[in-house]
Amino acid sequence: MSVETYLTMEAPPMPYVLECGRAEYEPGDQHPSRSGLAVFDLLVVEEGALYIGEEDRQWEIGPGHLLLLLPGRYHYPVKPCVERTVFYWVHFDTAGRYAEFRGGDVRVRGPRRGDEPGWHAWFAPRTLRLPKSGPLRFPEEAFRLLQQLSDASARGRFVSLWSDQQRFIELIQLLEDGGWTGSGANVWKVAERIEAYVKLHYTSDITNQSLSEALHFHPNYLLRCMKAAFGCTPLHFLHRYRIEQAKLLLVNTDLRVADIAERVGFPNAPYFTNRFKREVGETPLQFRRRFHEREEMERS
Repeated sequence: MSVETYLTMEAPPMPYVLECGRAEYEPGDQHPSRSGLAVFDLLVVEEGALYIGEEDRQWEIGPGHLLLLLPGRYHYPVKPCVERTVFYWVHFDTAGRYAEFRGGDVRVRGPRRGDEPGWHAWFAPRTLRLPKSGPLRFPEEAFRLLQQLSDASARGRFVSLWSDQQRFIELIQLLEDGGWTGSGANVWKVAERIEAYVKLHYTSDITNQSLSEALHFHPNYLLRCMKAAFGCTPLHFLHRYRIEQAKLLLVNTDLRVADIAERVGFPNAPYFTNRFKREVGETPLQFRRRFHEREEMERS
């Protein structure tokens, strides 16, 4: 039984395309071996089959299937093509953070802007979820966009910069839709229901039991869904979201720390201060002071 693997990417910033091409291999040809590629490499097979490995994993990619190779990983041919093979390749990158999940566990986390646990749960207003490999859900539309991207790359990147980015985002949207199948889709949807509930009720006294009663799932199932989708527990997400809201009040109002703690749902000011310092690395007052000092420097 295959283990579901997918990638999450924070957005914004949105991933952006660098170049795209169409390649044809004859029997005996094979994909090059390399380990220094610093960008994502999306492979989509139109005809035949590619046999590709990444580190300790190997795939056979048939017609209408994709494989998303990660930056900085060792990629190599498992064996040469046995028939004429036609495929598209797309090199793209993202300034945001990303993570690869295999069977619900984080296996690779992108070296972008830190490595704090659960970053993708609150630092981005949206999290893209892309399949690592598998069939295209909308192959005709995907191949149309790939052909357009390939043709534009052959003519010159600067001429079609904006249209290429638009086509690429459409392609990413198709790939993301294609990942919503099977039990993994249910896990992600339940996690998003938890996220929405927390953001709506974060000022209230939320517990695992109250979440369970509100969403009609067992607490352990809610825990598994959040760990698989966001890499954190529901209550950890709640605390971090409360702190993000507290940051906004600290920099945009003159409210006392005790009043802010009450507004965002913490039971008292000392507990809020301890949680804030644990998550942010400084107390609420230090955070407010540093922000206003930076503002004064920018004005002068």
